Amino acid sequence: MIKFPIVLIAILLISVLIVAGGTITNPTEEAPESNSYTFPLSVADNIYVVSVRSNYTSTPEVSYFELLKSVSIDFKGNPANAFCNITIPADLIWGEFSVIDKYYEMDTANYTESSNSTHNSFYFTFDHIAYSKHFEIKATEGASASAVKFYTYPLSDGEKTFNITLETDLNVDSTPTVNLFKDSETNQYGIELYFHSCSEKQTLTYNITFPTALVGGDISLIRKYYLQDPDSYTLSNNVTHNSLHMTFDYNPVFSGNGYFVIKGTDDLSPAGEFYTFPLSVENQTYIVTIESNYSSAPEVSYFGLLKSVYFEFRGAPETSFCNITIPNNLIWGELSLYAKGYKMGEDYYIQSSNSTHNSFYFTFDHIAAVKTFDVKGTEGVQTVP
Repeated sequence: MIKFPIVLIAILLISVLIVAGGTITNPTEEAPESNSYTFPLSVADNIYVVSVRSNYTSTPEVSYFELLKSVSIDFKGNPANAFCNITIPADLIWGEFSVIDKYYEMDTANYTESSNSTHNSFYFTFDHIAYSKHFEIKATEGASASAVKFYTYPLSDGEKTFNITLETDLNVDSTPTVNLFKDSETNQYGIELYFHSCSEKQTLTYNITFPTALVGGDISLIRKYYLQDPDSYTLSNNVTHNSLHMTFDYNPVFSGNGYFVIKGTDDLSPAGEFYTFPLSVENQTYIVTIESNYSSAPEVSYFGLLKSVYFEFRGAPETSFCNITIPNNLIWGELSLYAKGYKMGEDYYIQSSNSTHNSFYFTFDHIAAVKTFDVKGTEGVQTVP
């Protein structure tokens, strides 16, 4: 007679636990379905395992660029609302980190960084329209397979001086040659790069960086006489500069084996329209000017609460430039440039100033119909609501 109540109580307790268990939130079950990937990256004699977790529909591609101290992640496919969590060994790249979305440095508010004693992780979401979604995790320090040498070449066309930089693991004392040439028929500059005085076969890696104002548009690379397949090198762009990264086998037996020519398609002097915008703020007029070769006129506004000069272009995708000039008594202090809500790194634009104005020059090729930008200051003329 005693066993029956005990069994009944046990059944009731199990029922309560089952019901209660059904109400517990399981974070793993709540999270969107995702896949995990691992990428063993070889640098010198070491293997570094980078892992990626994402709910995007295709498998990402991951690479390490030694000279850039950068781990790149590429997703290819149709637009989708997706997330990415990439985890990188702390002895592969380290120091100060930044996350790059296509060409632009992401604001720290748009990603989550976490770390422990051995790894660093970066979590962000994306919904890009472009078929190829390119991201990079960059650091100030990184693993190196060999000693890297750094060269700077100030090259002049008679009116302007352009600084070209070269990083390479060339293991001889001779300095690579970099020259500037001009094609009189196309009115375009090209860059000659020549590795020479190497007496032995070796595998060389180089990264050459040059202003888009010098060589821009569609970039092509010629080795000796032969046009190179774009898959044989990596081209990156940060609005003001292009960087070309390549690894090749050097053989001193073959003449011209280390000779390269870099060409672009942009004319040296793109024609731009000049626009003037008188902005009335608290009974005073401030003149903002924009020079651009985009096919339609921009629109400009001032937001006093944000201390921001907002401007936008509307229309089809085009590779264009913009130079905006703003009075320094409208916004001042520390100035930052934003593209589509993302703070642009200082490498992605050219800022200049005088006693009365600040100017920002950059290029853009956004797919979106509305291309939005902001120049924000830490101080600005206040507006009364």
